[in-house]
Amino acid sequence: MADVDKECCTTLNLTPLADLLQEKRVVLPVVDLRAREDYTREHFTGSTCLPADAFMQRTHELPPRGRSVSVVFSEMTDVVADCLLYLRTHGYSVRAAVRVTAEHWATARGLDVVTSGAHSTILWEPNPCLGACISLVEDALNLGQSGPVSAPDVVQDGAAPLSPAAGLLASAGWTDCLSEGRPLALDVACGSGRDAVYLALRGWQVLGLDYLARQIDRATQFAADAAATPWVEFHNRNVEKDGGLVVGDAQGRPLSFHLVHVARYLHRPLFKELKRIVRPGGLILFHTFMRGCEVFGRPRKAEFLLEPGELAGMFEDWIVLCDRVESISDGRPTSFFVAQRPR
Repeated sequence: MADVDKECCTTLNLTPLADLLQEKRVVLPVVDLRAREDYTREHFTGSTCLPADAFMQRTHELPPRGRSVSVVFSEMTDVVADCLLYLRTHGYSVRAAVRVTAEHWATARGLDVVTSGAHSTILWEPNPCLGACISLVEDALNLGQSGPVSAPDVVQDGAAPLSPAAGLLASAGWTDCLSEGRPLALDVACGSGRDAVYLALRGWQVLGLDYLARQIDRATQFAADAAATPWVEFHNRNVEKDGGLVVGDAQGRPLSFHLVHVARYLHRPLFKELKRIVRPGGLILFHTFMRGCEVFGRPRKAEFLLEPGELAGMFEDWIVLCDRVESISDGRPTSFFVAQRPR
């Protein structure tokens, strides 16, 4: 069994935790490590379902590091112990780790702190820049004021049709959704898909690209679990080699985007193409590591670190709406940059 401290693994009396839940003073969120069928049968109000056997593949669904959580499980197994160890060693404060029995659930039901069903509370958050700047982006596009976006707006004027060999073509199902008038976003180096799913749940239609197939598989499942399909679609694509950022709909019509989102990724040769695929009036959001990050950890190479003022210089002919540097929880400095292409 993993070496987890005794305080974390002790079987706790349910009543104090249930009382706190009832009084809304419990340390939420509650991470429920039990099997999905057990969770669906009954769980604490405000819980999220992260079964222990899938926990390590779904850590992107946890809240940001540094938060406090409570944990519920049925039996203390090696797998559960590994989950608790992960939380304790990755910056989370485990305020309660509760092995819940049938007797405990009977008590909890009487306290009206238990519910049933498959609904799982969302714990994860988008990257700090996207979370802080999304209202700025949507206000710049007048979303909610000018009505839906028309589908032709996202098709590049006068561009020749693409062939599958010349660029990435979205699926027919995703393309059909363009008629709904959602603003269109491209998430470059999307990773596990949190930011893309966040945008989809806010009413955007999103394409996510990443060069790691396992990340695409994870993001696709994540979107399905979050009920974000079909407004978000993920593709395994190395944008540095596989035709770059040439993207079309299912008919091969090249697309331009209302938002191009780039987080924790930097490849300077793509700057020109990134500017090209943003439609007039659209925006780019850049959240990646700055020089000075090497003091705290990775990345350390200059090719992966932005210089102060670099993005403002690259987008000097655009309208810069936000350009600041903020440190994330581990101290690494990152860019908070948003610029709008002139209409």
